Amino acid sequence: MVRQDLFAQLGGFDPIFAPAYYEDTDLAFRIRQAGFKVVYEPQSAVVHHEGVSHGTDINTGVKAHQVKNAERMLERWRDVLQRDHFDGPADLFRAKDRARHKPVILVVDHYVPEPDRDAGSRVIVSFLTALVSAGWVVKLWPHNRAYSELYTRPVEDLGVEVLDHRYLGSFEDWIRLNGPFLDHVLVSRPSIAEDVLPDLRAFTRAHLSYYGVDIHFLRMKRQAEIAGNPQLLNEAAAMERAERQLWRQFDKVIYLSHVETALVEELEPETDAHAVVPFHFDHFNERTKPTEGNTILFVAGFSHPPNVDAAEFLVREIMPLVYARRPDARLAIVGSHPTNAVRALAAANIEVTGWVSDERLMQYYAEARLAVVPLRFGAGVKGKVVEALSQGLPLVTTPIGAEGIVGVTEAALVRESAREIADGILTLLNDDDAWMKVSNDQVRFAKANFSLEALQESLVAALQPKLDTKPAESPRGIKAAEL
Repeated sequence: MVRQDLFAQLGGFDPIFAPAYYEDTDLAFRIRQAGFKVVYEPQSAVVHHEGVSHGTDINTGVKAHQVKNAERMLERWRDVLQRDHFDGPADLFRAKDRARHKPVILVVDHYVPEPDRDAGSRVIVSFLTALVSAGWVVKLWPHNRAYSELYTRPVEDLGVEVLDHRYLGSFEDWIRLNGPFLDHVLVSRPSIAEDVLPDLRAFTRAHLSYYGVDIHFLRMKRQAEIAGNPQLLNEAAAMERAERQLWRQFDKVIYLSHVETALVEELEPETDAHAVVPFHFDHFNERTKPTEGNTILFVAGFSHPPNVDAAEFLVREIMPLVYARRPDARLAIVGSHPTNAVRALAAANIEVTGWVSDERLMQYYAEARLAVVPLRFGAGVKGKVVEALSQGLPLVTTPIGAEGIVGVTEAALVRESAREIADGILTLLNDDDAWMKVSNDQVRFAKANFSLEALQESLVAALQPKLDTKPAESPRGIKAAEL
């Protein structure tokens, strides 16, 4: 399909290709020459009955024009073909994405991102968006191979090829066949990296980067210390050995904060570690007046143990101090996968919602008086903290919640003890001037630090130095008969 005005502007199909063959290909080239894009819909299906219209003999009838028009096409577009296109089927992997001059990256994660369910998925979507916007060809291998109409299609709509169960081979099959054509591979999470690393080492010379999400052993160690759990401390030590071994086997190691990359470089000085901007936002909620009401909002995914502990800490130790001075205060605990322990926190003035849609989540942000993220352990940059900043909803968090976000203490309220957190909450409940100052400071901070441009710049820099590396190309001689 092409817009009628553009079709007319370009003079339609060139009569030089009459009666048939190559007129549509020539039009596509002229559309690109005019500064437009030619795109295709991968979900569409077209059945072509070869030879029904004009037969299959290229020596007679209309079919003979296929050879003549191939020569005309080559003569007209020779420079473009030699500059931008490949010769034949040996280069099909890159040719089908018009990737002669583009870096090609394979991203491997545990499943197709579900950004309305967990912060880790939001990071992966931000990474995919930034790479596509930077002009990279991006392919995603979900390790569980699952296709989801709800989550896969939006990723494909970004321009990412998703290699789920619709590709019938195994990861080893795919990387054995296509590994030589990749420039970069980005693998997320320790368990996934351990599974795919042997095949990556065997079948590709691509630049290998590891994205750890957070430093797992650091989070586990902090949890063990708070819980007084020696078994978990032993598990943290085992995880440290596993993560450090992974760091040594990848060309680059990526985390979301300089706190983590500094620890990586301290423990493994030979590791090339980089911190990248973890999130980007297209919209920042600049508030013109304080939100009325008394609702305190805690957003989290509760399949993550630090968030369960934070919810219990909030309800059992912080909120009683708040209720003592503001008995009308209400608490909304919002997020997916609430455990039985989290559901048990519900009360007359405490709502536990479970999963909500993005639209409903935005309503909570719009209607709440303030946000709180009372984490006592964890690692990495916390998505719920950054999201509250971008929404201009005044936030009280802990040093763990603020960890890795340089300068956030100049915007949000960062407090540690239950009493200090409660006092911060009460300030934002009672003082409209303080509320407006924190809201404005947070939005300014988020705008300065969490744009798509900042994410794209930091991620592309972290994935260097093989940005310009390309697989070996076929000889460049192009023959009309091969078109």
